[in-house]
Amino acid sequence: MAAHLISIVDDDESVREALCGLLRSVGFAVNSFASAEGFLASKQLESANCLVLDVRMPGMGGFELLRQLTAGHREIPVIFITAYEEDGTRARALSGGAGAVLIKPFSEEAILSAIHSALRVLQEKCYERVGEERTRRADVRIVAATNRDLKKEVAAGRFREDLYYRLNVFPMKVAPLRDRKEDIPLLATHFAESTVKELGCPRPRLTRAGIETLQNYDWPGNIRELRNVIERAAIFAQGGALDFDLPVTGVDLTSYGLEDGNEVETEYLTDAEMRRRERENLFVVLQRTGWKIKGVDGAAELLGVKPTTLISRIEKMGMKRPA
Repeated sequence: MAAHLISIVDDDESVREALCGLLRSVGFAVNSFASAEGFLASKQLESANCLVLDVRMPGMGGFELLRQLTAGHREIPVIFITAYEEDGTRARALSGGAGAVLIKPFSEEAILSAIHSALRVLQEKCYERVGEERTRRADVRIVAATNRDLKKEVAAGRFREDLYYRLNVFPMKVAPLRDRKEDIPLLATHFAESTVKELGCPRPRLTRAGIETLQNYDWPGNIRELRNVIERAAIFAQGGALDFDLPVTGVDLTSYGLEDGNEVETEYLTDAEMRRRERENLFVVLQRTGWKIKGVDGAAELLGVKPTTLISRIEKMGMKRPA
């Protein structure tokens, strides 16, 4: 396994050189940067196992760099070093996610101890607080998820190799939502209930037609996309039926009716035949629902149309309930 990579960011060249020499002498791989901007622009940003960071630098300071890393979901253990022991600096650094704060000049033992304590937490679940000799145990379980091939990411240098092997204890592959559409009704109901609780909007209704619309979509964004669609529909529904404006995926309309490059005659319907079939379909639905128009089990909900639209359609077709 490759040596742990420590990135040093400090505008003081003498500090960078001293730390690089010390860390390399004990087996670490090291790179250094004179500015936070230089570190952010580096190709090795994702490979760093630990970041030794000066608080005050020209341009972007240490706190701003840590904020940007956190906002970008880059979880790199950070050790702050500073020549200014001001009130609040240590507390601000630790509350922002730093693993330790060292005041210049610090001893070689202090910086090495801080670096060893930093993700030792992930591998051995043990750590020491700064200034303490007592070893504490972290009772945690790490659950990580990704939609990327981490082996390829490691080979490309975009994911830390040591972190990959520490996380890859019990891998589980979850099929994309398009391959388990039978889960969609349950997930949609759950997300609708969550939206009601979080936003305080009226409770919407998930209709059969709505479920069919959801199941006819391939969900390239998986469950996250489904949640967003349900939340948006629930807001607009205002307590009514959930309505989804989604494309029907998985059908290539440009190749319909073509085979081996030759046109094939396909069946077509005249306008009169289409009206007849529409009337027959509507009659079947009305019979199945006992001519109930509105409500959860009504014909309008089954067809995915508004009750007023369906009533108008029935009257236009001159349909009447059999005696």
